[in-house]
Amino acid sequence: QWCIQIDITNSCIKRCSNCTRLLAHEKKPFFMDLETFEKAVISVKDFPVGKDCRGRTKVVGIMGGEPLIHPQFPDMVDIMCKHIPDCKGRGLWTCIDFRKGHKHKDKCVQLLGSLSANSNHKGRKYGYLNLNTHEPACYHQSLLIASKDVIPDEEERWKLINDCWVQIRWASGITPKGFFFCEVAAAFDMIFDGPGGLPLEPG
Repeated sequence: QWCIQIDITNSCIKRCSNCTRLLAHEKKPFFMDLETFEKAVISVKDFPVGKDCRGRTKVVGIMGGEPLIHPQFPDMVDIMCKHIPDCKGRGLWTCIDFRKGHKHKDKCVQLLGSLSANSNHKGRKYGYLNLNTHEPACYHQSLLIASKDVIPDEEERWKLINDCWVQIRWASGITPKGFFFCEVAAAFDMIFDGPGGLPLEPG
């Protein structure tokens, strides 16, 4: 995997159809507390060392929802910078263009090491910024279609499930309920009140 996402909130200023966090279906907003966030960062602080299988610099990302609306976002930036000192190992996923005078602009620069963080995976000098303002329209695959309804052959269905690009090539996820093998699975656990993930501890 290239990334581990820490979902600090499931509140967002957008309500996009087919959001990978299913936020249009969320009925229980959460804002991760600082203690849980620090546990999460400490548990994965060694992950950004090195490259993934495609040569990309690994990253631990702050994500949501919209992370910039978390009331303790500045404190979370300080915590992440303390435990992951190399800015190349830190990332931010946001739909707010903080470069246009947002109140957290300086904190975003602190997190990423630059105002124009380099989104080039391989040769990054700074943190990874995924600035998706959702303009123009962007598209995601629908996540609430049962696989057995579209792939009736059970053997083929499990082959596709086990080869899911999100868990293999993209990101694991952390929520207040623990660590998950896949960021989408983490979101599903929150939405559907699942059993939770692995404990937030080193290793």
